[in-house]
Amino acid sequence: MKHTLSIIAIMAICCAMMVSCKSAKSNEPTPEDIQAQKVALADSVLAQIDAYVEQYAELSDQGDFLYTIELNDKEKAVKPDYLLDLGLADTFVTRDQKIAALCIYFLEYYVRAMYDMPTEEAQAVIGKLVVDVNFPQGTGAYSDDIKTSQVVKENYRILKERGEESFFWQCVNALLIETNYLLSKDPELFFSKISEEQFDSFNKEFNCLSSAINALLPYDEEIQQMRNNFLTTYSDEEKANIVNDFASFSIAKETYKSNKYRFIEVRSALLQ
Repeated sequence: MKHTLSIIAIMAICCAMMVSCKSAKSNEPTPEDIQAQKVALADSVLAQIDAYVEQYAELSDQGDFLYTIELNDKEKAVKPDYLLDLGLADTFVTRDQKIAALCIYFLEYYVRAMYDMPTEEAQAVIGKLVVDVNFPQGTGAYSDDIKTSQVVKENYRILKERGEESFFWQCVNALLIETNYLLSKDPELFFSKISEEQFDSFNKEFNCLSSAINALLPYDEEIQQMRNNFLTTYSDEEKANIVNDFASFSIAKETYKSNKYRFIEVRSALLQ
């Protein structure tokens, strides 16, 4: 949200000008009044975003279930052939591509570990992308000792200090899309390993993302593009049915099996 304050400032000044045109000259707002309006508006928006981050963080302890799944030896024997090729990492050029790739490789690191696949190359690729996009470091990745919610809150704290709130939600968007992709590739396996409560928390994470996007929409071009990408991906009928198609654990499983929402295509679009 690099340009948020400047856009908010323009809005506040325009509002102040409208008031001054309708009022007597003696009632014109002072520079101090205008500054107070700007700060109040900015604080109001950021307070909303902070609340959505808090909700998302608490949900993540259950909703980010891919970190905790364990397979038996028979299940581990059938290795996944749908993970993003680590060799593609060097082909991503834009920052948006690299952020998406980072989130995809990060989640798939846990899938590799789940199947007892080598993870050293994945860690190296993730480490390089972390540097390339200047993602917050020292946040407990690959550690079982730190709760997911703690990592989420610390990452957001750092990004907020840098004025990059939209970066945080861009990552959330990519992580949720990648989770959808993984669930669609093997719904029988994954739905046998997670609980209804875990899936419900995951589902609610989308609500946090949607609420944050709507709050940031008037102020952030990157968020506007993210929303436009979603709106152009799905038809009006699909958007109308999306809530019902994920209304319960069993219905969601069938939705992933049908690939009605083109999870593979949507995930691929992140990297374009």
